[in-house]
Amino acid sequence: MDLTFLFDVDNTLLDNDRAKEMLAERLRAILGTTGSERFWALYEAVRADIGMVDVPLTIARYEAERRVVRPALADLVMTFPFEDYLLPGALAALAHARQMGRVVILSDGDPIFQTSKIWRAGLTAAAGGNVVVVPHKEERLRETTAAFPADHYVLIEDKPAMLRAVRARLGDRVSTVFVRQGKYAAGSDEFAPDAVLGRIADFCAFAAADFPLNQPAGAAGAIHPADA
Repeated sequence: MDLTFLFDVDNTLLDNDRAKEMLAERLRAILGTTGSERFWALYEAVRADIGMVDVPLTIARYEAERRVVRPALADLVMTFPFEDYLLPGALAALAHARQMGRVVILSDGDPIFQTSKIWRAGLTAAAGGNVVVVPHKEERLRETTAAFPADHYVLIEDKPAMLRAVRARLGDRVSTVFVRQGKYAAGSDEFAPDAVLGRIADFCAFAAADFPLNQPAGAAGAIHPADA
C-alpha cells in the first residue's frame, strides 16, 4: 500500500509550549514587562481575528501601535533556536515513517514564521523537503492530497479536534494517530482516534503492515502500536 504520513509540528514533533516560554522570557528582556505583555495581547488578538497564530502580523501590529521599528524583535523571533526544542524521538519518528512511505509536514500557520520554524528545527530536511504550511489545514486537504497522492494517509497530531476534522473530510482514507503531548494531552470524549501514543517516540513501534489502522481489525477503538 502506498502510504503518506502527515505530521503536525507544534507539540507533536516540537515542544512548542516550552519554546514559547523561553521566547516570552527573551521578549521581556527586549521589550520590558509592559511591552512584552502587550505583544502577547496582540498575539492573541491576531489569533482571534484570523483563526490562527501569525507572528509577523503580531510584530507589525506591535510596531505600528508603538510607532517604532524594533529590528531586535524580528531578529529574535525569526532566529529562535527551535532545533533545541525538538521532542525526544521526533527525528527518529520521521525517519521511521520514511521507511514505510512518504512523509509530509502539514502545519497550520503563517507562511513566513511557521515555515522558518520548521526549517530551523531541522524538520524540513527530515521530511525530505515535503512541507505544507497553510491556514486551517483541514480545509486544504484537497490540495494536499492532490500534491501527495497515496492509497492511504496517516495523520499524526496532538489535537483531537483536528484529527476529528480530517477524519470527517477523508473518511476511511486516513488513519488518525493521537499523540498525548502538550495542552491537549487529556484527549476528547467526542472522538476516538485509531491509535494513541504517549509520546512521539512511540511511533517507531509501528510497522507498514499495521496500516490502515481503521480497518475492521482496529475498528473497536483506540489502540497502541504495540497492540496493532
